[in-house]
Amino acid sequence: MRKIISLLEVTLLLVFALLFIGCNKDDNPDDKDKEKENENTTIAVESVAISGKKEEALVGEEFTLSVEVLPSNATDKTIVWSSSDETVATIESGKVKALKEGTTEIKAKASDKEDKFTLTVKAPEEVVVLLHCEEEIYVGDETTLEVVVTPEGNTYTLEVTDRNVIELDGEKVKGLAEGTSTIICQVDGKDAFAMIDIKVIRDRTAPEFVFDEKTTKDMTISYNKSFDPLAGIKAIDDHDGDITDKIEVQGELDNRKLGTYKFKYVVKDNSKNRKAMERYITVVWDYAVTFIGHAGCYSGLMNSAEAFRNAYKIHHYQAIECDVKQTKDGVFVTSHDDTFNGRAINQYTWEEMKNYEYTATRGGISYTTTLCTFEEYLRICKAGNCKAVVELKSSSGITNSDQSRMQALMDVIASCDMLHDVIFLGSQYNCLIWTRTHGYEYIPCQYLVNSCESETFLQRCIDNHLDISFNVSYDNSQEWIDRYHEAGCLVSCWTFSQYTTASDLQTWIDKGVDFVTVDVTKPYEVRLPEKENENLPLHMVTFKDYDGSIIKQIEVKEGKKATTPVDPTRDGYRFTGWSPSDLTNITSDLEVTATYEIIEYTITYLPNTVVVTESTWASKDEFVNDFYNDLFTWITENVDKMSKVTFDGTKYTTKSGASQGDASFANAEELKAINVYIFEAAISAWCYKPIEGTNSADYIPLEDNNYFLNTEPYRTKYQGMNAYLLNCIETSYTSYSRTYNQASNNRVQIFFRFHQWCNGTTIAAFNSYPKKYIRGESSSITVTLPTEPVKYTILDEVVLPAPTVEGGTFKGWFLEPACTNKVEKIEKGTFGNLVLYAGWE
Repeated sequence: MRKIISLLEVTLLLVFALLFIGCNKDDNPDDKDKEKENENTTIAVESVAISGKKEEALVGEEFTLSVEVLPSNATDKTIVWSSSDETVATIESGKVKALKEGTTEIKAKASDKEDKFTLTVKAPEEVVVLLHCEEEIYVGDETTLEVVVTPEGNTYTLEVTDRNVIELDGEKVKGLAEGTSTIICQVDGKDAFAMIDIKVIRDRTAPEFVFDEKTTKDMTISYNKSFDPLAGIKAIDDHDGDITDKIEVQGELDNRKLGTYKFKYVVKDNSKNRKAMERYITVVWDYAVTFIGHAGCYSGLMNSAEAFRNAYKIHHYQAIECDVKQTKDGVFVTSHDDTFNGRAINQYTWEEMKNYEYTATRGGISYTTTLCTFEEYLRICKAGNCKAVVELKSSSGITNSDQSRMQALMDVIASCDMLHDVIFLGSQYNCLIWTRTHGYEYIPCQYLVNSCESETFLQRCIDNHLDISFNVSYDNSQEWIDRYHEAGCLVSCWTFSQYTTASDLQTWIDKGVDFVTVDVTKPYEVRLPEKENENLPLHMVTFKDYDGSIIKQIEVKEGKKATTPVDPTRDGYRFTGWSPSDLTNITSDLEVTATYEIIEYTITYLPNTVVVTESTWASKDEFVNDFYNDLFTWITENVDKMSKVTFDGTKYTTKSGASQGDASFANAEELKAINVYIFEAAISAWCYKPIEGTNSADYIPLEDNNYFLNTEPYRTKYQGMNAYLLNCIETSYTSYSRTYNQASNNRVQIFFRFHQWCNGTTIAAFNSYPKKYIRGESSSITVTLPTEPVKYTILDEVVLPAPTVEGGTFKGWFLEPACTNKVEKIEKGTFGNLVLYAGWE
């Protein structure tokens, strides 16, 4: 039987359940009341704002309104739109439609808030179309079509009745052919339209080319100068006016290749009338320096026909150099060496040599060549319109003692019609002089030397009307270059190998040399000097010494730089320059005076009580650091007598004469880091005084304060250095001087290697460094050296003070430790830093 639960029982169960749930809830009873209160809260609308209102609209116009209700969380934001006169305009969901003329009120309402505005609907005005345009134009002309449609806002379509006569592109009307065509403007959706007739006529006169005052029809330009074929040219038409922009140019020009180039110019006016002309542009070399391709160029093996051709085809050199040798049967060939691929050239006939090949790699490219005859070389030079620079290498009949084969060489040159396009180059100066005495005095001859800084070389050039050609790796100063120029000699320099940069080359071009010899560097990679105006007036510039005596007089062209003489010397004074100092723009006769400053010399007092102790350097770093620190100290103390080192108050600067340039250093570490070639050229000669006689491992260098390793205390400290360097020479570099005599450019070659080793190059012979000797004072004598004077000038007379001594008797000051040259006082007129040694009994 199903039990029936009474209503009372159900009610009690619900009550108990609610009580159970209430007891287990964490919520605060107050929070529960607040929730109920919030659920029953209504947020009222505070304002309504319509956006997009319009005061007027035309019949048929539609637009949309929007509305903003605040606050944004209002309970009821429902918008009710209404129009007070729906026959004038209706509104639905914010979209207004203007129906007829009249006025209505548009309203937006939310709850009890509203916004409204009055809209006036008007009937549209009558549509009017007006067209404006030139009604007669020439073929090719353009004019502008102006379309005016009122009221504004109406769109329209344009049509052309004959598109063969005119072209319409937007508002641009262009005449295409003779005839008449009509343009029709139709307003979209209206009956309004307009039309205009355009008549196109033809111009029958061709335009003309016009040149400005700096431009001619045919003209020349300098090598590597930019060329604009339209520069200075206009096309003028009697109807169209300036139509330069319509000129078409055919033709190309290589401004890095000498020669004549043809251009064709064509221009058409708007009526298709055509004008044409031909123009010839010639690229010329018009600079003050000539590029000589060294043994041809680097694009090919030296002295090969391929290298000669590439010298003008690829590198565009104006001259090509070759070296001349002779085969057994007297055929002149181009070769730098006496051998060609292992064969002695003078031991084989031309027939035996002509097909003999040589293959080698140059610049990463493999080349194969045969011997090139001198005649073929000349014909290549002629084909490239290049000067032939012929180095007269020593061979049978072409030496300083024998010129019997010179005439045969001249005959080959004459047969190639190159007598006026050849330059001789050589150290065999008697072969050059031969040309002066055998009817070829017009042929330029360059005397080949390492350094041009020689009075003998200069006079030899002057006496025999020779030019000079020097090696850039040696001393060749601006002063000497200028001296050759002043004597009327041209100056050439060699050689720039494939490793030399354009900036290296620029250095010599800026010094004003007339020829540069190159392998790879191309003329367009540097700034080229323009030729000077030969008709400038001359001004006399006189250089005088401090006493008024004339040092030098030169004539200088108007606006050019005056070349200063070699820096003069004055005992006890340092030359500081010329007054006036700016000699870059001479415009009148001028006197220039040498200026000096007095030199303050140092006096160094030494007690001459020394004990020497043998020691060692613990490591290479210690040895190397000691050496450069001591060398730097010695330089700072002796810079006044080092002609290649100057001091500006902060840094010491070497004047090396090497192609790598000069270097500056402010401390020992920077001295150690300077380029090895610069160190060799500028510093090495000051390290050791050359040994008179034979060097040996037990030789102790003589004392001489003009050389670092001959000066105390370094002479004692590094007395093992001589044997150390000598061992390296005898084991590894046998061609180097064993007595430290200077090679070319003042170089002492072993110090090149030593400087390399100090900077990390592996040279095994240097790894066992020499012994170190420490100088110490004797303990038996106590000396207090004078503190004054320690400075003097050539104008001073100084009586020397005695030191304070205990344990011995002072007998005077001497110029050397052996105490043989006694000095009582420094006489007025004395100059130079002094080291004075105390003498004792």
